[in-house]
Amino acid sequence: MRRERLKDIQQQNGKSSPNVINALSDGMYNNNLYSGVGKTPFQPATQVIYSLAENVTQQHDIIGLVVHNKLCSKGKHLRPSDEHHQCLGKDCSATIPFEKSIGDEKTWAKELLQELKESNDMEVEYLTTDPDSGAYQAATDLHETGITKTKPTHQLDTRHISKKNSRLSEILKGNTAKLRTQIQNKLAIDLSERCHGEICKAFEKYGNDIDLIRNKLTFALMQLSIAIRTGTLNVQITLYYAKV
Repeated sequence: MRRERLKDIQQQNGKSSPNVINALSDGMYNNNLYSGVGKTPFQPATQVIYSLAENVTQQHDIIGLVVHNKLCSKGKHLRPSDEHHQCLGKDCSATIPFEKSIGDEKTWAKELLQELKESNDMEVEYLTTDPDSGAYQAATDLHETGITKTKPTHQLDTRHISKKNSRLSEILKGNTAKLRTQIQNKLAIDLSERCHGEICKAFEKYGNDIDLIRNKLTFALMQLSIAIRTGTLNVQITLYYAKV
């Protein structure tokens, strides 16, 4: 239902190929994040939910899910009657083997994008993901093998700009490593929020014209870079509207 409604919206917007959409994807795991900004958590997860959300409307509705787990809820009940019992076929509630990497986002994304194509003949052109995600490679593989006709373009989620840069803290001012790390984290969060804000403003001004938005945002990127280098970054200034 959501997918068909999305096609109707695309058609109403005058898109020549209403089945070609922009989307965001990411995975969630059943592990707690014990670390702070810029840290990579240890992931002893046994369950994954990989989601695909449309990036056409402001609602960003989820239009696809891939769910996998390594746990078998039946094996422990069957094993007492047969100590050599091995879960096979329908007896096992696990969907992936225990040795499989739970963080293999390339595999989950490929499964999801292929299902999107086969079920509703929909393809993704602009795919927004984490910087370290393999989802874009999955989309590229599907295109290169001829399963999809649309060449994908990768876009990075601005919220993940706050990931740690191991060399950044070495060039920041501060008497201790702890102080430099604090400055690094604050700068990363500030940049992430600024970039997200610039993109939102661009969409408000130029609608869904992705090519025009990408072109205009290059000016915002240059101004941010200049402001950081010259020490003129001011929280009261909206760089994008000041230049575009």
